[in-house]
Amino acid sequence: MPAAANFDTANVASAKTVTATGLTLGGAAGNYTLSSTTAVTTADITAKTLTATVTAADKTYDATTSATINSCTLAGVLSGDTVTCAAGSATFASASVGTGKTVTATGITRSGGSAVNYALLSTTATTTAAISAATADDHVADAIGEFGYGTALSATQLNATASVPGTFVYTPATGVVLNAGVGQTLSVTFTPTDSTNYTTATGSVLLTVNKATPTITLVDAGSDCVRDPALGATQLNATASAPGTFVYTPPAGTVLTAGAGQTLSVTFTPTDGVNYTTATATVLITVNKVTPTITWPTPAAIAYGTALSATQLSATASVPGNVRVHAGGGDGPERRRGPDLVGDVHGRPTGANYTPATASVLLTVNKATPTTSRGRRPRRSPTARR
Repeated sequence: MPAAANFDTANVASAKTVTATGLTLGGAAGNYTLSSTTAVTTADITAKTLTATVTAADKTYDATTSATINSCTLAGVLSGDTVTCAAGSATFASASVGTGKTVTATGITRSGGSAVNYALLSTTATTTAAISAATADDHVADAIGEFGYGTALSATQLNATASVPGTFVYTPATGVVLNAGVGQTLSVTFTPTDSTNYTTATGSVLLTVNKATPTITLVDAGSDCVRDPALGATQLNATASAPGTFVYTPPAGTVLTAGAGQTLSVTFTPTDGVNYTTATATVLITVNKVTPTITWPTPAAIAYGTALSATQLSATASVPGNVRVHAGGGDGPERRRGPDLVGDVHGRPTGANYTPATASVLLTVNKATPTTSRGRRPRRSPTARR
């Protein structure tokens, strides 16, 4: 009878050598003797069967059945042996959202120093995992840039896109006119059409709304004006596209000198300084010279031989200047007789703002009445008679 037997190695193989030692006789042992207490034979060692167990990772819905195996373990590995396993691929039973969904791992393999001594009961294993609803990927374009006050929100600014079909709700909404300012929040909420597999999503961007520059209009800009009237509403007639106040240079009441291409400027300050900037505008105006007014009362008739004097030459002008008088009928102070002689006044004003002016009146020169006198005859002397 054998006392013990051992394979030559512990590894799996066929026809492996087995050595029995400590053989003894029993029964009628006294009649026999053993030639050796050791004997050799052969036997097989077959692989130990292992069962693979896997776990899978939960995931967010992505419209596919792909799965990720977190771990693979083997039940039945003997102490001291090194055997591990890995799955080739894994899939969910379906792509839809759900909990406790079946995940099947296939292509499981074993590895490690003792792997040759083990066999897998199956290269497939199952487990469960969850697929949660996805948050739709929405995107609000960063290329909105800046825009001016007065621009209503439209598709240019409300331009969000999403990775799946759905609807967008913006805050502020389409048509809203934002005040001017930096870093104003524009937000959007996206509701997916497929609410089973996708959740709502939100996004936001910062907008910059620049102040608007008002439009200034100078009515009849560039028209001529006559010098004497002071600047007033006729020339200072700017209007703007927003409420506010105007400051003119030169100001109202200024009397400009005569000349072409003189600059008239205006600065507009809006009442709404939050949303509008100040604005300026200029025009060129021409100030024409003024024709002075000459006043010359019609003189009373004079007699022939009467020299012209201040009584007749009484013209006055509305501005300082030099006056030259010309009377018809000659150049001397005494004029020939006759009715309705013409007297002309030529005024040449001083300064560059007035033009020369002329005026005339009719002067009647009556015939003169001659003056006669009778003188005494001289006496003859007595001697003269003789």
